[in-house]
Amino acid sequence: MRPESQPDRRLLRPADLDPSAIALVTGASSGLGEAFAWALAALGWSLVLTARRQDRLEALAKALRSAHGVSVTVVSLDLAQPDAVGHLTDTIRQQGLKVAVLINNAGYGLPGDLNRLAPGAAEAQIQVMLTAPVHLCRAALQDMQALNFGRLINVGSVAGFLPASPGNTLYAPIKSFLVGLTRGIRLENTQDNILISILCPGFTYTEFHDHTDEKDFSRLFPKAFWMSATRVVEISLQKNSRNCFMIIPGLINKSITQILKFNPIPMFNLLYKLSHTLNNK
Repeated sequence: MRPESQPDRRLLRPADLDPSAIALVTGASSGLGEAFAWALAALGWSLVLTARRQDRLEALAKALRSAHGVSVTVVSLDLAQPDAVGHLTDTIRQQGLKVAVLINNAGYGLPGDLNRLAPGAAEAQIQVMLTAPVHLCRAALQDMQALNFGRLINVGSVAGFLPASPGNTLYAPIKSFLVGLTRGIRLENTQDNILISILCPGFTYTEFHDHTDEKDFSRLFPKAFWMSATRVVEISLQKNSRNCFMIIPGLINKSITQILKFNPIPMFNLLYKLSHTLNNK
């Protein structure tokens, strides 16, 4: 998932930055996480990549080292485990590294009615997508303040503007929480050199919909609604460098979020009914 264009030189890793400064990307084995890894490597960043699939991470790390000559550390773990964030931050610090760039990207959908989910499934999703980002933000911001430099992007979603969806109850509320979290830490860290953003993409070509059994729902939307992961990442890095708080890539997605501000529930219910009809054909 290499960048579609040459990186903006204004986004390059500062030459005078502490050599220990790295970029940390969660959920880096595919999708937006992989695209962020490629983009940041092209900008000269040493990387720490984490996800569950070690084979995918190792293959990506090898490709990044070959293409860009950067240092890449792989930490394979499951953020659903309560001690995973502690293990990750300890690994980074034991290597004498500091997080200058944090991309909180790890996440997934969890289809099924809440009361019918497997034991522990809801708790695991909350741990990965809500609890872990909070702890990673806290740890990374300490490093960023010490470095007097920081770039932080929490990956939300256009879904964060929607009410909770039947059959995927937690996803939208969690993404909405990330918007509030990002707003709060942005206000707490007003230093000029720590830039904090929430990325709210719409439909993006990744493995996400394959893993969440939403193929039928996604077919409701024409190609004009979709964006490539590399383009979403390119826009997000540019907007973050300009200190934009909320990054919504694509004119269609911006228009959708503006409409949803008025009264999203009737529109959402219509889309859900259409999806439900398709799934039961």
